[in-house]
Amino acid sequence: MIKNWSILSVMLVTLLLSACSSNPTVNNEYLLMDEAKSSSEANNSVHADIQLLPIKMAPYLAGYEIVLVSKQGEVHRSQQNLWAEPLAAQLHRLTLQRLSTQLPNINWFSEAPSRSSAQKQLNIEVNEFFADLEGLTHISGRWQLFSSQGELLASSDFSESIKLSEAGYPTLVQAFADSWFNKVVVNIADQVSVALTQK
Repeated sequence: MIKNWSILSVMLVTLLLSACSSNPTVNNEYLLMDEAKSSSEANNSVHADIQLLPIKMAPYLAGYEIVLVSKQGEVHRSQQNLWAEPLAAQLHRLTLQRLSTQLPNINWFSEAPSRSSAQKQLNIEVNEFFADLEGLTHISGRWQLFSSQGELLASSDFSESIKLSEAGYPTLVQAFADSWFNKVVVNIADQVSVALTQK
C-alpha cells in the first residue's frame, strides 16, 4: 500500500507540475456535497438566533485550485482540477445548511438581520484543507461562539484526517466532504448545543 501511494505521489506531482501542452486542456470542477438530507439526531432542545460569520480561510486556500501539500511544506495547486466556487463560499453556504438541519430550533443567519435582536455569532477559521502526497486529507482550524455582547461563550480547535480509499480527485473531494460535514460540523453543532444549554 505504501509503495502504491509512493507511485501515486510521483504521478500526482508530475501531473500537477506539468507545463501546458499545445492541446487545449479540459478542467474538472468540483463542489462539496453534503449528502445528509435530514438528521435523526437533530437537537430540538435549544433555541437561539445565531449568525454564522463568513468562514475565514488561510490565505493559501483562497483560490480555486485544490491544494496538496508535501511533508516538507511544498504546496502543489492543481491546474486542471478546481473548485467550482471559492472554498470559503462553499463551506459557508453548506455549513449553514447542515447546522440548520442539526440544530433546527436555532434561527441561523448568514448575515446580520436588519431587525435588532440578541443575536449570537459563530466564527469558524480554517487553517488546513488539503491532501498530502501519501493519500491523507487534513482539515483543521478553530471555532468560537460569541454572545450578542461579544462575550466568548465557547471555543474549540478541530482537526480531522481521512485516508483515501483510492486515488483520484473525485475520491479526494468526497473525503473532504465526509470529514467536514460528518466530523467537523457535527462536532461543532454538538458543542454549540451544549454551550447554549449551559448559558
